[in-house]
Amino acid sequence: MTNEEIDYDAVLKGDRRSLAKAISIVEDRGIYGTSSPKIGEMMRRAFVIGITGPLGTGKSTLVDKLIDAYLGKGRTVGVLAIDPTSPITGGALLGDRLRMTRHSLNKDVFIRSMASRGEHGGLAKSTRGAVSLLSASGKDIVIVETIGAGQSDVEVMNLTDVVVVVTMPGLGDEIQTSKAGLMEVGDIFVINKSDLGGADRMMIYFTEFLRGKNDSGRWLPRVVKLSSVTGEGISDLLMALNSREEFVREKKTRRFQRKRENIQDEIINLVAIELKKIVLEKLSQSQDLGKFIDLVEQGQLDSLRAAQEISARLIRES
Repeated sequence: MTNEEIDYDAVLKGDRRSLAKAISIVEDRGIYGTSSPKIGEMMRRAFVIGITGPLGTGKSTLVDKLIDAYLGKGRTVGVLAIDPTSPITGGALLGDRLRMTRHSLNKDVFIRSMASRGEHGGLAKSTRGAVSLLSASGKDIVIVETIGAGQSDVEVMNLTDVVVVVTMPGLGDEIQTSKAGLMEVGDIFVINKSDLGGADRMMIYFTEFLRGKNDSGRWLPRVVKLSSVTGEGISDLLMALNSREEFVREKKTRRFQRKRENIQDEIINLVAIELKKIVLEKLSQSQDLGKFIDLVEQGQLDSLRAAQEISARLIRES
């Protein structure tokens, strides 16, 4: 499939079928982004929310409540739910997402489940491209829900404007949460299932832990206690998200550093993909790779040295 098969004009007009096809093309190609200049300035206008955290904390139920909340404010929503990959079909193994289907006929909502396809970091490789397409289609809010892989989910921060870490009482010592890396990337921490015992203690723990991160001019992480089942506390989360959105919009005019770092990562990832294509094409035209594989297999060379010699040879020939 090629980029020309994506009807960018239709995507920009918000056509649902064209958007669905475009995301399928991006997903099948396994790319980080789209290359059409037609997407341009529109591709980054959405406020992108990352929802991450351990399995079983109620992330999908929370996303469903956020859809309701944003629709109630007259805003359009796109959702990308990243799921583990089926070992049989290669497609997404849908998790607890059935409750979201009640929004499927709403023209202001677009929900897509994507297979992680073995990618580390809790995100499918093509998620960045899909987020860009959703934004370009006119969605005000784009929510990316990760598979809940714990420490590896920190990659979500490279794609989103805000990272919401969802946790709950009873997961074990809170210190384990701080070790998982999520404390470093979270902008808003949600203590879900707050009716369970221990929620107040967790609230105190997170609040005290994050107090030391209050640097002048930077975002102070928030802690919200709620129940995604009853909806209690959702308004508090929405208030925190609105505050973060205002912060990001303001910082964008001042070359918001994290957003610039995200763009840098995207460019570097795309360069790596293109270079890999060039390298594979050059290697396929010679017998060098097979010779080096033989040397490594025979113990005459290690893989790192082989890679260095191949790289040096390719650079000399370029």
